[in-house]
Amino acid sequence: MRSWTRRIFSGLAALAILGFGALVWHRLGLSRQSESEQRPLPLVQISTPLQLTMERKLLLTADVLPRQQAELMAKVAGYLDAIYVDRGDRVHAGQLLAIIREPELEHQLQRAQTNHDLAKITFERLEALFAQGLIAKQELDDAHSRFSITKRELELQQTYAEYAKIVAPFDGYVTRRHVDPGALIPQVSSGSSSANILLTVMDISRVKVMINVPERDIASVHVGDAVSLTVDAYPDQTFRGQVSRFGPALDRGSRTLLVEVDVANDDLALKPGMFARVLLILERRPDVLAVPSEALLVNELGSYLYVVNAATDGAAESTVRKVAVSTGVEDGGQVEILAGLAPSSRIVRSGKELLHDGSVVRVAADGNSPRIATEH
Repeated sequence: MRSWTRRIFSGLAALAILGFGALVWHRLGLSRQSESEQRPLPLVQISTPLQLTMERKLLLTADVLPRQQAELMAKVAGYLDAIYVDRGDRVHAGQLLAIIREPELEHQLQRAQTNHDLAKITFERLEALFAQGLIAKQELDDAHSRFSITKRELELQQTYAEYAKIVAPFDGYVTRRHVDPGALIPQVSSGSSSANILLTVMDISRVKVMINVPERDIASVHVGDAVSLTVDAYPDQTFRGQVSRFGPALDRGSRTLLVEVDVANDDLALKPGMFARVLLILERRPDVLAVPSEALLVNELGSYLYVVNAATDGAAESTVRKVAVSTGVEDGGQVEILAGLAPSSRIVRSGKELLHDGSVVRVAADGNSPRIATEH
């Protein structure tokens, strides 16, 4: 009897526990349903794709360099007798800039001139005597040989004398002057350092920049391509140039191609040594389908957009679907869509952070910023 009583009591207790659990579960379900009904819908901002002309660009940095530059050194040793220019002076090709004085060199030139004059006179006299048959041919040949030797020696000494004159190799400006009159000037040699430089001359009528183009982009670079650059000194001004030349090989260390860009500098606004930001147009793509970059989401599986489905008549909300797309050029806050999107699609531009495929959303009126709609 007691056994049956215990079994009955246990059964009733189990039924009570199950009933209590069902009641709790029911109330939780009602609570979740109530919360779901009261939860505000995401408010999104939408836009439609545009047909644009887009450009694939490459932004690089480089130093502004002169068109030509020469560090002028002395080919002969001596004392600086005179220097006629200073920093900032305009010079022309062949203009005399400085003179080096070397007494021994002058003495050698005078001796070579004297020997040449004597050998010439001797040869001319013997030539006249040979014509009269008064001397042998051998004697005339010896005189001619001495005359030729002295002539070559004179030409050599005259060349050395020209080396004592420092002249401008091209039109340009003196950008540095390192010496003053009376300074001892050493002769330039293969081991000469910057301490041997007398003057620095630059041609800045045009300037150039050297940019390192990555390997993946070199197929899009051609001689004559338009280039623009900016410098910090003139933040509101853009300078125009073009690709002038590049070599046939890449740098093995950086895997980049060194490309030279020439830039007109008629007003001399660009100064060698400036830091430039160089913009190279690699490709221009007209009439492409584009969407705002902010609308695009990217993960390890690829790129995708949220597209708003057509709303049911009279409905205040719409659903969205997740659409995978292929992208191309990105330019000016727009990204090219190569495949996966219809031109008439309505895409979620902002307010997409909490969405998933099939989310129900409210579409903001034009000009509204995305937010979470609240019920009043």
